[in-house]
Amino acid sequence: MSVGITGGSIIVNNVIPEHLHNCIAKLEEAGMEIEEGDNYIKAFSDGNLNGVNIKTGMYPSFATDLQQPITSLLIGANSHSTIVENVYPNRFNHCVELNKMGADIILREGSAVIPGRRTLKGAWVHASDVRAGISLILAALGAEGVTKITGVEHIERGYENIIDIFSSLGVSIRICENADITDTNLEIDEIYG
Repeated sequence: MSVGITGGSIIVNNVIPEHLHNCIAKLEEAGMEIEEGDNYIKAFSDGNLNGVNIKTGMYPSFATDLQQPITSLLIGANSHSTIVENVYPNRFNHCVELNKMGADIILREGSAVIPGRRTLKGAWVHASDVRAGISLILAALGAEGVTKITGVEHIERGYENIIDIFSSLGVSIRICENADITDTNLEIDEIYG
């Protein structure tokens, strides 16, 4: 999903593409090019994406755990998107934080309407859980300016070596200790390369 936000290409190894069938289908519907191998996925995007409609459900439906990250991808799409959360209808805390960055997401009971065509601005945001955290990191990749994320412990609990992984992809990302807040925070500046 990061490549859909920033443009470019990436190869993700050690995955089972069949387990991500519905996610891959939605990424392709949005305009990304996906190549599947036995244990890898290669993704390409020029950053020009279409809005899509998603309904989460139990496997093999679109995974509820991927709802938050794909929200960040769809903010910059050329048209609106709708996400209906059928598993955890109140799992939209990340949208409140994304709206602080300029996403203008409209929340309704169990669903979110993402208007698309939004340019995000860096802001102070809070990761309330692991999935919200990755959503905020992805949004920061496409935002203008610096994004500072608190609640980093949730992100680190769910994603091993996340700072190193994004740094290796050219993202200016670091853990900060800040005297102005009581929390460790993650600072994401810009993408190099």
